Amino acid sequence: MEKKSIEKSSAKKPAAKKPVKKFPAKKLPGLFKKSYKAKAFDKKIVRHLYIDSDKKLVTSLFAPDQAKQGNLRIPSETEFTKKELKHLKQLAKQIKKQRGGRFKLVPFIAVAALLAAIGIGVTMFKNVIVKRAMVQGMQQAFGARTDIEKVDLKLLKATLTVNGIQQANKDSPMKNLFQIDKVELGFNLTELLRGKFDAKNIEVSGVALGTDRTVSGELPQAEKKAKQESAETSEFAQLVSGGAQASVQSAKDSLTAAFSQYNPKTVIDNLSSNLKSPALADEVQKKVQSELIPRWKDKPDQLQQSVQTFSANVQTVINTDWSSIKDPTQLAAALETTKKAIEEGKTLKSETQNTLSQLKVDTQQVKQLSADISKAVENDKALVQAELNKITSFSLDTGKNMISDALNSAVYTALGKYYPYVQKAVAYAKSMKNSSASAEKKNQPLKKTYKKTHRAPGRTIYYKADTVPRVLIENIAASGTGFSAQAQEISSDQDLRGKPAVASGKATIAGLLHTLSATVDARTTTTNPLIAADYGTDGLNLSTTLPVISLSSKSAVKASGTAGEDGSFSADVTCGMKNLKLTSETSFEPEFAYGIYQKALAAVTAMNVRVKTAYSPDGGLDVAVSTDADKQFAAALTKLMNSELSAIKADAQKQVTALLSEKTSGATDAISEYIDIDNLLNGEGSALDKVTQQLSKKQDEIQARIKETAASKATEAVENAAKNIPGGEAASSAANNLLKKLF
Repeated sequence: MEKKSIEKSSAKKPAAKKPVKKFPAKKLPGLFKKSYKAKAFDKKIVRHLYIDSDKKLVTSLFAPDQAKQGNLRIPSETEFTKKELKHLKQLAKQIKKQRGGRFKLVPFIAVAALLAAIGIGVTMFKNVIVKRAMVQGMQQAFGARTDIEKVDLKLLKATLTVNGIQQANKDSPMKNLFQIDKVELGFNLTELLRGKFDAKNIEVSGVALGTDRTVSGELPQAEKKAKQESAETSEFAQLVSGGAQASVQSAKDSLTAAFSQYNPKTVIDNLSSNLKSPALADEVQKKVQSELIPRWKDKPDQLQQSVQTFSANVQTVINTDWSSIKDPTQLAAALETTKKAIEEGKTLKSETQNTLSQLKVDTQQVKQLSADISKAVENDKALVQAELNKITSFSLDTGKNMISDALNSAVYTALGKYYPYVQKAVAYAKSMKNSSASAEKKNQPLKKTYKKTHRAPGRTIYYKADTVPRVLIENIAASGTGFSAQAQEISSDQDLRGKPAVASGKATIAGLLHTLSATVDARTTTTNPLIAADYGTDGLNLSTTLPVISLSSKSAVKASGTAGEDGSFSADVTCGMKNLKLTSETSFEPEFAYGIYQKALAAVTAMNVRVKTAYSPDGGLDVAVSTDADKQFAAALTKLMNSELSAIKADAQKQVTALLSEKTSGATDAISEYIDIDNLLNGEGSALDKVTQQLSKKQDEIQARIKETAASKATEAVENAAKNIPGGEAASSAANNLLKKLF
């Protein structure tokens, strides 16, 4: 209680309100200072007040005039607030304007002249203006030249007729994207005067697609709309690129894995820890190249030089015909030379034999190493053969989704190509949604505006609800050779109309019928997707080349999709392919597998494909491809592989042998190089033996010739001596017999 009393006593008293300042009647406008008779007051003031509250206010202020009986005036002692004075001054101004009259001749003449000038100008130039506006607008939209033959705008009849429209194709300037013979448009003139375009009905006839042009449709460089490409890759583009690469790699890996068990390289890699020949070959190669060959590689040249020098020194003895030499002195000298040469040959032979004996030890080692490698290779071949013998049938454990993986990459490529068009369509539909007048009213609070209004007489008018936006095409129909289309409720504000825009059409292009229907629902309260579309055709020529597969076919395609204003989309596409041709232009190892792979692809002549895609900024990109071709291909491949399994295994064994030979070729080459050195050294030894043999033969020849020469000389001497003694002939005969025995 005490606390409350303290708080109450300490509370501040509210400040007293200041009295409102008031002003005397002399501050009133002159119209309200005067004294009026009752009739004049009604005529000059009351009659010109049209709002009841204003009329009651003014009449309450006037009272009988004390100075002039029968008159009315505002008493001089009356006081007014500032706000009341301001309001009375506005009423005085409005009363004076009303008393001035409603019709003014000069402004009327000026307005009439202006309207007449506008009417004449519109009549003379309306068609030119409309035609130019259409040409410029279409050229900006399509990026190529637009030609219009004639435009006829009739304002009073509210019709517009356009003849001879040709819109060039920017990607092919000598072709028209489309041409139209006639467009007839009926519009609401009343709405046009209110600044709104309301087309009740548009009829388009004589539509033709892809016609030839006589003049290039390329725009001058100055008229082309500059395009600025962002340097940054969009998130969606990155997702598409990553998905395409992953799909391509998956398809390649599937193809490789399917034949890996028959690939000799894979077999050897799998058995690498059990194979002996490659490691042994490396060891032998290192030993022979780094130890044995360097030890002997210079010896053949050294021995060859020694043998050639020795041979050159004895060529005179060997080449001389000693049977024709009679001089004993010359023969004795030759015999001495030959004996010395033979002694030199024996010394060189001894050295050579010592070298060859050492060489023989290393040669035996090399031959043993070579035998070891051969044995290891044979053992490795047997090991590989045993591994291949374990394969009794083909099993496609991997690569079951080979075709769908390949198609996945094609889907990602298509998404990257066509998604920009989806973005453009979404941007346009989004602009329709954002331009909704009712949306603006819901999002923006009402603002009070104060204007100086002219209070004039009138009556209350009731308007019906406005359901016409700034742009409205209620119905449009187009037709031509092999072409027809229609659309309804194309408007800039679907909330006013309460209906989405719908369109459908069909066109026959190159003998193929295409159908398309679409709905754009830009209403702010709808739960439907912003864009929904369906497409269909039958007999479409589809062809594409992928990393592991190429296809071409006649296809029936059905597609449906939706897109949201946040850039998200979903699509469901089914494709029935007939007359299908599957091939592969990229060969791979092993070679036999590529041939069987081609045959398995050729066995698939029809397939059904379903593609589901979805993208959202939060959830990312999802692509799912399913096809019955995977099972068809797997069955065909399995059958072909099993039918040729024996040949495949034999070919694999053959290739394994070649690979093992390749892995041991370094050692084989090193051994071959050493054997060449061995052959050279032994060859030089043989050459030395041949020379020494020739020397020995010449020595014998010289010695025999010396004996013959000595015997001849002795016989001649005996005969000469016998002639000078009696009985010399008998003595000479006895002496000759003795000499023969001696020589």
